[in-house]
Parts: sequence; C-alpha cells; structure tokens
Amino acid sequence: IVGYCLLSTISSVFNTGLVEGSANSATLMVGGVVGVIDSNTTVSETGNWGRVHALNGKKVYAGGVVGRASGYIYTMPGQQIFAVITPVAYSFNYGPVTVKNSLEESYAGGIIGWGKGVIMTTDYNRGNVKNEAKSATAAAGGIVAVMDTLTMSSVYTYNDSLVGKNVGVVAYEAKGRYIFDGVIYGSNLDGIPDRAVLSPDSGSRDTAVESYTFEELKYSSITELTN
Repeated sequence: IVGYCLLSTISSVFNTGLVEGSANSATLMVGGVVGVIDSNTTVSETGNWGRVHALNGKKVYAGGVVGRASGYIYTMPGQQIFAVITPVAYSFNYGPVTVKNSLEESYAGGIIGWGKGVIMTTDYNRGNVKNEAKSATAAAGGIVAVMDTLTMSSVYTYNDSLVGKNVGVVAYEAKGRYIFDGVIYGSNLDGIPDRAVLSPDSGSRDTAVESYTFEELKYSSITELTN
C-alpha cells in the first residue's frame, strides 16, 4: 500500500495481494502494508493477508505489516524513565513472510521485520515466517525479528512454521530498554525459544510472556480460559 512513509497516519487499510521486492546490492524494505515508517508515523487498524516476498538485497527488512520501523525514543535526562511514541497498533497479519537472500543482514517478522522505538499493542500474527538468507545475522521472529527499545503489550503470535538461521517465536533478539507485557505465543514450535537473545538496558521490564496451545487461544480472553 505504501513504500516509504514519513509524517503520516496509516489507518483502516488492508492488503490481500502479493508484495514482492528485489534490490540487488541496495537496501530492501517491504511490508504487507508499508515498507518503512519514521518516528512521526502512526500505523493503526491495518491488516495483511497477502504474501510478502523479499527476494534479495544488501540489507533486507520484511514484515507482515511493516518492513522497518524507525521510531522515536525519549529518555529523561539523568533518569531511567523512557518513552517510545511511534505506534504500530491494532494490526494483524495472516500472510507468509519470506526473505530469500541478502548480502549482509536480513530480518523477517510476522508484524515488523526490524523495529526501534515503537509501541506495539493489540497486534497479532498468524502467518508463517521464513528467512532463507545465509548471512550470519539473518533473523526471523513471529512478531518481530529484532527489536531495540520497544514496548510490546497485548500481542500474540501463532504460526505453523518459523524458519531461519536465527529464530525466536516472539522475537529473535530484544535489546535496549524494552517492555514485554501480556505477550502470548503458540506452544506448537518445540525447541524454538520465545526470545533467543535478550540484552536489556536498565529500566527494561519483562512480564507475562506465556505460551498456549491452539485450542487455548480460541478463548476470547485469558480470564475465560483460566476460569
């Protein structure tokens, strides 16, 4: 729908078609809804059912909703209080996300390929994620491949296939001042960690990251499930 988005709001738009890109020796950023967003962009109430294919590039970013999200991080001087103000919210993906090749780094995520300074809330992914690139930094994640200083709350992922050199059911790598709160993922992918690499800064918070079966995820709420 949008390739490069600056100073904008993307809301109530949906994609059902194939999104495919190739950049040879340049940087490639592809997403089911938008390729790349800046710190002054809002993505809300969007969805993707289409296939996202990143064929090649020097650096490759591919996501079911957003390929690369470069948000804004504000830290109070001399304090551990921080805020991220770039939202990707109330959005979903059902389409498969695939990176075929990259010369250097590559990221494939169910919602966002690579994200920094972003608030993710009430998002979910049901699409398979595959990063076939052979580079050492090739990463794949059910929600996001690599995240840096990102808030993730009330999100879930359940996919049947997650493939790559470096994988995590929720995220392959989380670094910086991150917050996980109310994150749910499918328990069907045995042997794959929910988050493989955690490198928290002071002020990070990690609560309520839980796995459930597909049958359990059919309940409308966790309260209903536990009762």
